[in-house]
Amino acid sequence: MRSHIQISNSDSARNVALRYDASKVHVLVTGGAGYLGTHTSLVLLEKGHEVTVIDNLANSKLEGLRRVAKITGMGRYLHFKRLNVSDVVSLSQFLKVVRRPTHHP
Repeated sequence: MRSHIQISNSDSARNVALRYDASKVHVLVTGGAGYLGTHTSLVLLEKGHEVTVIDNLANSKLEGLRRVAKITGMGRYLHFKRLNVSDVVSLSQFLKVVRRPTHHP
């Protein structure tokens, strides 16, 4: 199990997919390492959701996400992928690997 304060520079799509908890609603947050994205991620985690953040870190730093993980204690449900969403090929490849059917209780 991952420590609640370890947010790596970039998770592989396979590692993210392997850590998903099928019992949770999964939310993808683009630009999630910035001010609004970290606050959105914090609220989503507090509501019990699983969050994957995609950001290229052009205008943000990982420190905000590390703080979110520490504050919520829910870092195992917070995933990060360093990716530019305008790179359609890389984004599509990432989403193909992490996409899975969602089962809601």
